[in-house]
Amino acid sequence: MTFTILGRDDTYFGGATCSAMPAISNFVLHGKYDLGIMTFQAKVSPSYSNIILNDLSAGKTFDESIKNLKKLDVYFDKRQIAFVPLTGDIKIYPGKETAPFTGYLTSKNSVCIGNMLADETTLLEMLRFFEMNSNDFLGDRLIESLHAGHLTKGDKRGRESAGIKVFHKNKNFPVIDLRVDHSDNPVEDLTKIYHYFKKGFYKLIESFPDNQGNFTPIENNPELSSIVEEYSNPVSQRTFLNFNHFSS
Repeated sequence: MTFTILGRDDTYFGGATCSAMPAISNFVLHGKYDLGIMTFQAKVSPSYSNIILNDLSAGKTFDESIKNLKKLDVYFDKRQIAFVPLTGDIKIYPGKETAPFTGYLTSKNSVCIGNMLADETTLLEMLRFFEMNSNDFLGDRLIESLHAGHLTKGDKRGRESAGIKVFHKNKNFPVIDLRVDHSDNPVEDLTKIYHYFKKGFYKLIESFPDNQGNFTPIENNPELSSIVEEYSNPVSQRTFLNFNHFSS
């Protein structure tokens, strides 16, 4: 069982995923800041994900890359792929032999895709929550969408791991890349970690140079300076970053 949301807005793009397998985010979510975000699930292959992204960078189309991979792999229809580019049409390879219930739903800027679900309720709720919060920060929309899917309890095997990855179009690294690799409540735990991270360390990314060398010096920003000062304290004394303060 895996269910995933991929989405984009004018500045950010990313994805969030949950599965009954351990450490799933590391293996299914892949992206490049100048291309977009991909999930490659069911019969997973990080190698194929990288091949597709490299093909896209080289000017090939998504369909051309898929066609070439299918020539190599008789099991390819057991694989489920979605790709959200920075702009343009969302691409899907549904994997007609993936375990039911399998399917996907799309909007202009997002796709919800899953396999081994009870029915399409999980995907419907994920898409609904993502679209209803269109003015929010993309990371918030992804985590809320994943949580909505989690609450449907539409998976057949339970849930063990979850993750979220978000890119900024002007930074060549994921600005958010968080995972819960093994847990009885991975989405709940990921939600807490996400809010803890966003409250503090995420804001320091302003001080990281972007692809053009632009950044905000910590010394020139009182909020960033206060966060750095807070992180200089022992973990147990970081009062406004208390992990236990956050809940799903």
